[in-house]
Amino acid sequence: GNPLHNAMAERLNGIIKNDWLYNFEDKPIEEVREILSQTIALYNTARPHRALNKKTPMQMLIPDYPNPLTTQPSKKQISKNNSPKAPSLKAPSPCRLTPNKELSLCTSAVKTTTSRVPQQEQN
Repeated sequence: GNPLHNAMAERLNGIIKNDWLYNFEDKPIEEVREILSQTIALYNTARPHRALNKKTPMQMLIPDYPNPLTTQPSKKQISKNNSPKAPSLKAPSPCRLTPNKELSLCTSAVKTTTSRVPQQEQN
């Protein structure tokens, strides 16, 4: 097929290959699979998309779905001295899928928020 027929999927494939997989060519396949899984979750739940009016794909499906990059820590996460126990999830917008310190913060937040996503039934 022609890549222009499925431009959105090709864009995601390009981001994954160029920003991620080429940086991890020397890693074990299990680690690359985990990184790929986290990258796709981040792409769908945390990365704003211009074509979606700066919303995430998950926010298009579930309008009140929180973006883990912009969600502030809950009161339970604030210690007695009023400082967060973990770093703030605020990150520069738009979130770029590049290997950096924000990624580990993003992916840990994505892991906790994606557990609430309804799973599609298998046919």
